Amino acid sequence: MAEYCDDLLLLPVAFKSKKIHSDWADIHYRFLTELKLIDGFIYPLSDLALIENQEYSVNQTFIHPATESLLNAYLNEKKQTTIVRFSSSKYSAYRDYRLKNARYVITNLKNVQFRKTEVIQKNIK
Repeated sequence: MAEYCDDLLLLPVAFKSKKIHSDWADIHYRFLTELKLIDGFIYPLSDLALIENQEYSVNQTFIHPATESLLNAYLNEKKQTTIVRFSSSKYSAYRDYRLKNARYVITNLKNVQFRKTEVIQKNIK
């Protein structure tokens, strides 16, 4: 942290990374005495959706780690299982889902180019 003294850091509170096994809470508490909150703001999120490809090739789901609890709630409600693959963003989750012809994705609706085999299973606002 000393290397970045006087630098500013912009971090979404929904930050969660499977790659570094950390989230905003971990970073906050780890650097509690070294970081100083200058300001905060709320920016409306884009509408999200859990989309199912009904003609999938692999029973996989691509999501950003921050949306994992949304996926788990849906799967528990429907009593379904899937292999979860984490992507670095909701956009890359959608890209990976399309490339693999996977079963589910949670992404921003603005990313989606719907195919006739896809159904929105849950809107998330």
